[in-house]
Amino acid sequence: MIAVDDQPFSIVNNQGFRQVLQLAEPRYTLLSDTYLCQTAVPDLYKSVYAQVADRVQSVKFVSFTTDTWTTSTSSESLISLTGHWIDEEWKRRAAVLQTSHLPGSHI
Repeated sequence: MIAVDDQPFSIVNNQGFRQVLQLAEPRYTLLSDTYLCQTAVPDLYKSVYAQVADRVQSVKFVSFTTDTWTTSTSSESLISLTGHWIDEEWKRRAAVLQTSHLPGSHI
């Protein structure tokens, strides 16, 4: 939900969020925003990085696209680099390789 809805990690500290989660699944132990920032997301990044690196290892050709965009919840502009390739089963594949803050609005 945090990633899909572009929410800050601190949402896990909000009373309303905690109450809804408690009602939805009382057995769930809520992770802290510090754990999300310092452990969960870095671990997820390492895992996804390794998967992408493994998949691209055998690829002969990769094409790249770049795009600028603004997040839906703020006026922050971002620029991203995406790699595209066709795998050994002739399926189109893509991975966002880098996203960086772009000072100022791109509109």
